[in-house]
Amino acid sequence: MPDLPNVDSFWRQIVLRRRKKQLGPVPEKKLGIDKTLDTEFARTRGMSTITTHFRGPFGSLPRLSVPCVIKLTTSSGTRGAFYVYPDRLFSISRSVSVSTWADLQALAQEELESTDLDSVEWEVQALVELEGLPAPDLKFYAFYGEIGTVLEASRFPESVYAYFDGSLNPIDFRLDHKPHFEDIDRTSVRRGLLTEEKMARVRELSLSIPVPFMRMDFLHSDDDLVFCEFSAAPGMSHCLTPEHDERLGRLYAEAEVRLVNDLLAGKSFGSAR
Repeated sequence: MPDLPNVDSFWRQIVLRRRKKQLGPVPEKKLGIDKTLDTEFARTRGMSTITTHFRGPFGSLPRLSVPCVIKLTTSSGTRGAFYVYPDRLFSISRSVSVSTWADLQALAQEELESTDLDSVEWEVQALVELEGLPAPDLKFYAFYGEIGTVLEASRFPESVYAYFDGSLNPIDFRLDHKPHFEDIDRTSVRRGLLTEEKMARVRELSLSIPVPFMRMDFLHSDDDLVFCEFSAAPGMSHCLTPEHDERLGRLYAEAEVRLVNDLLAGKSFGSAR
């Protein structure tokens, strides 16, 4: 049968999934919504997770003598996130350093605008590093056992991005402008640090969740992929290039077929259901 025209669309699938969530429970439940549940689930699947030293109001944040990260517990972006070193404090969203805690507090207040800093929950996490620098983010667009796209984002000394397909070939993924690596060969992906073994573990984690798609976010450390969070509906999904919107839409549809076949064959997903 010939291909149906203009059918496969990742953005359309994301919108349909959101609609299904309005109509009733979906298998992923709160994955991608509650970071604590995300972390607990990933840990039960054998993934490394970030060490959290503290959660509480801004005024009670401890001044640790070791490098760490301060961030909002509810934010999935870089707003209100800071690298803390003994000799400097670094705003991840603004790519600027300050030297005093008062300056950091002022930056945090600017980034949160009118929000009272003590009215929201903050956390202090261990700083995950790769080769002595803050570890880059690796975000995997995972389709029930298959990886469609990998985003690498470096946050220090500035935020830069690179996108790769499932075979780790560089791609132009989005229509909106994002600052790119000047030299893509500097990415951990192009330097061969993202091994097939690590990719296989991400695929395996994807197969443990009964959904066609889930983005899985990690930090790429010296030793391992360190899990951060899930995202069932990544932001700016409507900004993909037509080529990759169609490509990921097809991967979504194929993943849905594989998932249904596994469910009909009696596969159990345990705590993911």
